[in-house]
Amino acid sequence: MAMFWKTRKQQSKLEAEIRKVLRSILTTDGSSLADHDRLDGISISPEGAVAIAIAVRDKADAEAVRLFIDDAKERLAQLKRVKSVSIVPVRNRQQPERAEEPGQAPTIAVRRGFYYLGIASGKGGVGKSTLAVATALALRDRGLSVGLLDADLYGPSVHALLGCKEAPSEAPTGMQAITAQGIEFASMGGLLEDYEPLVWRGPIASRTVLELVNQTQWGDIDVMIVDMPPGTGDIQLSLIRDLPLSAAIVVTTPSSLGQIDARRACSMFERFETPILGQIANMSRWACPECGTVSAPFEDAGSRALDLPVLASIPLLENRSGDDQRVVDRISSALQSATDVIAEDLRLHRSRA
Repeated sequence: MAMFWKTRKQQSKLEAEIRKVLRSILTTDGSSLADHDRLDGISISPEGAVAIAIAVRDKADAEAVRLFIDDAKERLAQLKRVKSVSIVPVRNRQQPERAEEPGQAPTIAVRRGFYYLGIASGKGGVGKSTLAVATALALRDRGLSVGLLDADLYGPSVHALLGCKEAPSEAPTGMQAITAQGIEFASMGGLLEDYEPLVWRGPIASRTVLELVNQTQWGDIDVMIVDMPPGTGDIQLSLIRDLPLSAAIVVTTPSSLGQIDARRACSMFERFETPILGQIANMSRWACPECGTVSAPFEDAGSRALDLPVLASIPLLENRSGDDQRVVDRISSALQSATDVIAEDLRLHRSRA
């Protein structure tokens, strides 16, 4: 307990130093970055990773504030005990915004009209991101225009799975969606340095993922695949309620622990009346490379425990990692039945619009 309070005291002292630096940086309207209506939150990890959210009123204000962020990061990086600094502008939801043109929705509004399909698991490490990318590629192969939102802010992996190292370019609305293999996507992976941790509290992260949707310049998208983070917390709640998600697919594995978390994810969707199209059973079987015999070495209790149709069963692939492009391509080719269900739900979604 003594160590806890010592650490907390050090963090409080560091936070005071951070606020002092932010007070010294004045924006074009004369306000400092530490003003009560400007500073939205500060998060400090025990390791010294600092995350700051700066509130902005509108698009013009956001552009003005960005000019001062680099200066703030440079000064804060010089503080003792600061190991890394990330600063993100977020819209101040307490201040109403006007539409830029008559009849146009306020820019704070989340992008409407997309068919948002959440790929969830409840548990990390079960191949959810790989299957999200594979599903996007399978839908692309059906001739649909597909977007991919990497909502797993703390572990973004879409860049690696699509074999893309490109950073997003600026656009009038914020940034341009990156296109790789015919898929438009947005991810924090292109905004962070290699191995840079994202140490943010839940409210900051959940608001940021909505900004990632709203401030990205997308094309004419038929389906937006949402790679959801593990768990059932703030980000998931924002995605379900504020996008809102049109439907969801749950990724399961034979593991009993994975089954428990998958059921939690299902309960979350059911609570908010988000339709669950079915499940994709990952690593559910194995085909012998010598004789071709298919077996289920782990007794696939995971998919049977959920009262959901199995849209696809993905086998174990020998000597292949999830970020191997051959794995992603092979999985996408096995998702025909899953894309049939998605396409039908998309048709119904459009008929209700």
